[in-house]
Amino acid sequence: MTDEERPAQRTLREQPCTEFPLPAEVPQRGLGSILLLTAATAVVPGLAHLRADRTATGTTLLSAGYGVATVVLAFAFTFRDRLPALAVQPSWLIVLCSLASAGAAAWAILVLRSYTVLHPAGLPAGKRVAGALLASVLALTAAAPFAATARYAYLQYDLVTDVFQDGAGDPHAWPAAPPAAAAVNPLARLHRLNVLLLGGDDGPGRFGLRTDTLVLASVNTATGRTALLSLPRNLEGVPFPPGTPMRARFPHGFDNLINALWGYGAAHPELVPGSRRPGPDLVKAAVGQVLGIPVHHYVLVNMSAFATLVDAVGGVRVNVAEPVRWGETGVVLQPGVHRLTGAQALVYARSRTGTSDYTRMSRQRCLLGRLARQANPITILTRYHRLARAAKQLVSTDIPRQLLPALVDLAPLVRTAPISSVTFIPPAVKPWQADWARIRELTRAVIEESDRTAIPKSAAVSFDDACS
Repeated sequence: MTDEERPAQRTLREQPCTEFPLPAEVPQRGLGSILLLTAATAVVPGLAHLRADRTATGTTLLSAGYGVATVVLAFAFTFRDRLPALAVQPSWLIVLCSLASAGAAAWAILVLRSYTVLHPAGLPAGKRVAGALLASVLALTAAAPFAATARYAYLQYDLVTDVFQDGAGDPHAWPAAPPAAAAVNPLARLHRLNVLLLGGDDGPGRFGLRTDTLVLASVNTATGRTALLSLPRNLEGVPFPPGTPMRARFPHGFDNLINALWGYGAAHPELVPGSRRPGPDLVKAAVGQVLGIPVHHYVLVNMSAFATLVDAVGGVRVNVAEPVRWGETGVVLQPGVHRLTGAQALVYARSRTGTSDYTRMSRQRCLLGRLARQANPITILTRYHRLARAAKQLVSTDIPRQLLPALVDLAPLVRTAPISSVTFIPPAVKPWQADWARIRELTRAVIEESDRTAIPKSAAVSFDDACS
């Protein structure tokens, strides 16, 4: 190196270094702190981002989260009286299911992303693995309420669309020209809604379905006051409406018991022209002619599937008043308070050994009443998937979906209104030689009593009066 080069090298070495700013060091939090902030983000969206100095994103998430919560609460408060009716409308259920599913995905992603923005990469390897697992658990926990809502909404949608069909009311029973109010409430055109409640049994050893329980519920659509009209299964010679093929074939009344009508109609659909459900439509026509009032709809409870429903709610508690035998094999149920399983409840409801049809009718009313009272909201929610599956096997009806919101609105009135009841059994009515004029007279009397402003306590009955 020459003498001229040495001063230049010395000058270069003596020049000060230019200092470049290093990135600010990310503050390192412990695993507990990270997980706590991650969990809190499920309740306060954006909190983790704010603590990680991502102010813009955190503020946006916080505003969006509380904006959505405000909209949901405002909707629930504004439409609180309409929520039960919305719960039976398939279109609303699909919307709820979709929104809840989106909410579950969004909340899970939010929690996981909140965990990562808190920089767990600086933790030791073991804590990183544990933190990732715990963060995943937190994400699933945060999404669980939304996922449960979506699941319940889908189960309800599946139940409503499976049991209830599209369509209008029976044109022969409903008024042809509804008033304008019917556009809002279809029941506005009816003074009383008459629904035939049937208990059918198509179990082993039986030929076709036989409706051994026939109860017409006539409900005042303005007050909810209800009249229950019970017909015995062994009613003979029931008449049919004039001008119908069945009236032409049986001018002097049906040649079998009334509980065989369903099967006869199903086997001879040509005798119920224009009907999509010849069995139940034939029963409705005959009951309407017997009682002298129109029958708008029916609901069938299939007793062969009844055990499934009882097991789905965890059994039903009943006070057995006297021994109940099944066949000739001996006592099955002893007197006393029992929590009946599905199989035992079916025996209790179906057995006629040593008793009569009328005693069995009383036990069936008892069982249905007890079951309805013991199905509390917690039981319904926790076992709803089993209940919905059982209901699809248990119930069939011609009540259209369009009528469900109006029925839901009517239900609270029915639950609190008095019930009048009449059972057409001996000695008032002889099933083997019924006085049809007398039956119609009793029907008019009990409906008029139900419409009164004040109903005596003696006229009101309870479904569970036979097993209290």
